[in-house]
Amino acid sequence: MKLSSKKTIALALASAGLLSVFLLMRSGSADAQSMQLSGTTLRVGSRSANVTALQQFLATEPYIYPQGIVSGYFGPLTKNAVMQFQLQYGLSPDGVVGPVTRSMINGIIASGEGINIRVPVFLGYNESVSGHTMTIDISADKPVRAYVYYSTSPITGGDSETPFTLPTVSGTAQSDTNLTSNKHIEIGGLSSNNTYYSVVLIQDAHGNVAARFNDPVTIH
Repeated sequence: MKLSSKKTIALALASAGLLSVFLLMRSGSADAQSMQLSGTTLRVGSRSANVTALQQFLATEPYIYPQGIVSGYFGPLTKNAVMQFQLQYGLSPDGVVGPVTRSMINGIIASGEGINIRVPVFLGYNESVSGHTMTIDISADKPVRAYVYYSTSPITGGDSETPFTLPTVSGTAQSDTNLTSNKHIEIGGLSSNNTYYSVVLIQDAHGNVAARFNDPVTIH
C-alpha cells in the first residue's frame, strides 16, 4: 500500500519522537547532575522541567530507578523511585519530593558524587595468628576504611539509626581509616588460653558498610 506524503511525514515525526524518548531514558549527563531542584513540591501528577531534572538524577542509579524513564511527568514509576531513594537515605518514604527530600537531593548533586548506595565488597580476606598477634589482610573492590572489633565474648551489635554511619558493635576496636583498597591490620597483646571473637567492617567514602563475622580464634 502506498502511503501519502502527509502520512509519511507523520510517521517520520512519530519515529523521531520515539527516538527522542529512547535517548532520554538513560540520560545521566553532567548537565543533569549539575541542575538542582527548585523549591516546588513534586508529587504524582506534576509535570515540569523540575520533574525532568528529578528523573535524570534518579536514573543515574538503576537500583533506585530501574526503568530510568525521563519524561517530565511524575507518575507511579517516579513515585516508586522517590520512595526507594527516601528509604535508602533514611527519609520518610512518602514518594513526595518536599523540602527535606529536595534538600537531600540538592546536597548530593552539589557534592558532585551522585547517588551511591552500593556496599563495598570483600574481594580477598586472610586471617592468621602468630604468638599473641592476629593479622588480618583485606582487599576490597573500592577504597575503604576498615574496623576490626574483637573480644573474648561473642560480638554483639545493632543497626545504626543514621544512614551511612557505622553500627554499634561491642568489643575493642582496631582501625585503619585511610581510604585504600588493601588493608593490613595487626592486633597484638592477645592473652594466652583465651578465645577471641571478631567482626570486620569496611566502609567506603560514602558511608556504605559491609561486615564479615570471623570464626573464633584461640590463643595458646
